[in-house]
Amino acid sequence: MQQRIPYPDLGTLTEEQQAVADEIAAGPRGQIRGPMLLWLHSPELAARGQRVGEFLRWGTVFDGRLSELAILVTARHCNCHYVWRNHIELAVNNGLAADLVEAIKHRQTPIFEKNDERVVYEFTCELLSNHNVTDQTVAAAEELFDNRGVVELTALIGYYQMGMYTLATARVPLVDGTWTCLPD
Repeated sequence: MQQRIPYPDLGTLTEEQQAVADEIAAGPRGQIRGPMLLWLHSPELAARGQRVGEFLRWGTVFDGRLSELAILVTARHCNCHYVWRNHIELAVNNGLAADLVEAIKHRQTPIFEKNDERVVYEFTCELLSNHNVTDQTVAAAEELFDNRGVVELTALIGYYQMGMYTLATARVPLVDGTWTCLPD
């Protein structure tokens, strides 16, 4: 397989592309890669998308453990090897149990010791599978995270899907040049 949409050449960016690339690299990501790099083909999309992504990763009511849980569930649902590979270590470093990550990897429902993880997992799975969430699941999420958290979790899931669709369309290989890291 070959990458269908190449990354822009960082040595020949337009002024507008360079300004966005500099903004992304100066932020909490510290670098530009993956969907952000592809979005540079549309500098305004890259600028707006990276700001939304920065908020959704580091500015919501969710700690890193719960954000990474939603990201991993979304990556697994979409079979996005690139995002999965890039977020496993972040998830574990933010306090997500390795056995929970392993269960998600193998499409098994994890055994949850923490109710907030169970609620985020169920909310994310329902939204991805059904394109909607039951009243019961929304109520459980509202009880823990208020309406703000429900809106932010929904946006986080959708944002990562947008990035994953970009990666899939471009057919981006993993950093090591392989294409898969998840079992079928």
